[in-house]
Amino acid sequence: MTIAELAAEVDAKGPVEVTPRRLVQMVGAKRRGSKIVDRVRSRLARHSLTTDHDLLDVGADEPIRVLKSEGAMTSAPSYLEPLNAAVAQLERTPDSPKTLPVREMLSWFGAQKRGATIADRVEATLAGFDLRTEPDFNSVHIDSEVQLVPLGSADEIVGDDGPNGDPPADDATDAGSGVSTSAHEATFDVGTLDEADREIFSVKPQSSLREAMSIMLAERLSHLPVMPNEHRVLRVLRWKDLGKHLILQGKISLDDPVETVASEAITVRFDEPFLDVIPKIIEHSCVMVRGPQGKYTGIITKKDLGRQLLDRAKPFVTLGEIERGLRVLLDRGEFTRSELKAWAVDPKSDREVDGTSDLTLGEYQRLLEKPEAWKRLDLAIEKSTFVRALGKVRGVRNSVMHFEPTGQSDVDHRSLWKFLQLIYDLRKSAEC
Repeated sequence: MTIAELAAEVDAKGPVEVTPRRLVQMVGAKRRGSKIVDRVRSRLARHSLTTDHDLLDVGADEPIRVLKSEGAMTSAPSYLEPLNAAVAQLERTPDSPKTLPVREMLSWFGAQKRGATIADRVEATLAGFDLRTEPDFNSVHIDSEVQLVPLGSADEIVGDDGPNGDPPADDATDAGSGVSTSAHEATFDVGTLDEADREIFSVKPQSSLREAMSIMLAERLSHLPVMPNEHRVLRVLRWKDLGKHLILQGKISLDDPVETVASEAITVRFDEPFLDVIPKIIEHSCVMVRGPQGKYTGIITKKDLGRQLLDRAKPFVTLGEIERGLRVLLDRGEFTRSELKAWAVDPKSDREVDGTSDLTLGEYQRLLEKPEAWKRLDLAIEKSTFVRALGKVRGVRNSVMHFEPTGQSDVDHRSLWKFLQLIYDLRKSAEC
């Protein structure tokens, strides 16, 4: 039975009992990992169906009821209408699939950026509508356009349920794709970078050095591609090429063609992992990025590389400063090991702590929520305000440590920076 056939039976008879395992099998899978559950949910929503218990709240072989959604028009997920429209468009005009920016598609799921969690959810939901994106929405810039195209032939998932029918932590292979889609890798693709989707200034092969250098000066460029058209790059002119040519050749004419001085152009595809491309940027000082349609869409230089690495390293450094600052404040309380164990550590845990340096951010928050612990610190700020701000930092910290491919937002950075400044202010106040 398929979910479409199940929907027809519900229409004819009313609520139908079925097990989570059976629902999972209806989408071509053998186990109910989180992505498969998202696929089942989206397929049910597509037919205005719901379950009286969530698939993850009961055993794999425990019966649940599948029934019509109440108030389907008002409670339907926001992705339902546009994805149904995309399916209908493919049925009418198979050669003209729906095209839209990645950012717009993410908004259907209440997201503004791509992290591993939201990417898995989007991918699984699309699969529930027998759709995927071309190119992969995880490999291109967030403002680039993708097409919603048919998913293709389904490949059955291999593997067994865990004890009591529970799924393992991750899905090893996603049904319908034929490729591994366990959690998205910690790395990220070149095409997701801003530098991979920006205006390219270039010159023709026979352009003069005077023209090329004028463009580089006017646009503040360190590298200038030599391109006969947007689908072909021959060489790249760098300032150091001019210096090298002048020293080795003894002279240089600004009327010489640029191709006689420029260096070899190194190109990479938009869907290559950025970590694999870093050595090429270091060795050649820049790479040209070829987009999904074969058109060159951007250039990444050593300066861009430094900025990317700084953007991703800065939150780690800031979090380290925050934790060190918190420990200085907490040490004012002179807490004993037994107090830290009783007030900060989860009662269910048998973990021992010797001092504040053994605590996590969550345990810092649990400790500070204790009125007797807070009073001992004698800080010049209201407790709930400080604890609430620390809770926000914990949320950002989780995102940072999961290394979301698109990095943290400016709002996240500001939250960390503001809390760090607050710690500095409290330390200064305590020292007065």
